[in-house]
Order: sequence, then structure tokens, then C-alpha cells
Amino acid sequence: MQAAAQKFGQRIQIINVATEHDLEPAFAFMVQLKVGALLQAADPFFNTVRNQIVSLAARHAIPAIYEQRAFVAQVA
Repeated sequence: MQAAAQKFGQRIQIINVATEHDLEPAFAFMVQLKVGALLQAADPFFNTVRNQIVSLAARHAIPAIYEQRAFVAQVA
């Protein structure tokens, strides 16, 4: 994915989140970096904090791509 991004002049920043307490700082970091979008990988942990992720992405106006439909349904 990194090689494909570089080919198109884009950069991918991987941000690891392991606990619910990591979410706010991760989104603050994304805002600081002025990211263009969030691609959230499928992970059982993310299912447990789906509401927070969707809410934070909306609050910070970060376009998001989710691997599971439930996240998208949460937005609607």
C-alpha cells in the first residue's frame, strides 16, 4: 500500500490504536497532520469502539473509509 501511495504522490500514515484511551490522541494527531482521509482496518477491537470512531471522524471532519458496513450505517 505504501508503494502504491508513493506512486501517486500520496503518503500513508499508520496510527496504531490499542485501547479506547488511544482514540482521542490518534484523532488529534490526524488533525495535526491534516490527513485527507481515514482508512480504518477491520479489527475486532474497532467493532467495540465503533461509535467513538465514527463520532470522532465526524467531529474532526475526516472523511473515512470503513471495511465494515456497520460503521457506515452508524453514520446514517
